[in-house]
Amino acid sequence: MAQQTGDTSERFSKASAISWLWCRLSRWPLKWLWRMASALGPIIYRFNKREREVTERNLTVVYPDLANAERQTLARQSLRHSTATMLELGHAWMAEPSKVEASILTVQGRDKLDNARSEGRGVIVLARILATGKCLTFGYRAISLYRHVRATQNHRP
Repeated sequence: MAQQTGDTSERFSKASAISWLWCRLSRWPLKWLWRMASALGPIIYRFNKREREVTERNLTVVYPDLANAERQTLARQSLRHSTATMLELGHAWMAEPSKVEASILTVQGRDKLDNARSEGRGVIVLARILATGKCLTFGYRAISLYRHVRATQNHRP
């Protein structure tokens, strides 16, 4: 039982640290976060063996015929983009809604959301990852649902 208490306290401590960091990063311009991701991505690739191996294994499953050098290039790019996504979460979840909305460059179908609202109708939006969260609510009441999908070895996008 003592072990569980320690684990819970450690997870809470990590979650608090991440929340604190995201809150601070939410104030930074996105351009700075992207630059930081460009600097951190290669470091993560080089020193985080688990992330590198998982990424390369996934790319091997998806692109079995790809040359090893090309797969490594994709792995580096993937980890850089994953780092950018993690850094952007603070912006998406904790920045002022007006700042989040202003950072979104294009929204396909926004007129349909606005028309439905003006007519008093509800809308179900199906989207990937962050798109269903705070960053696309635009002042609408919204709820996000998430379902983990387990990929199998035979799964191909």
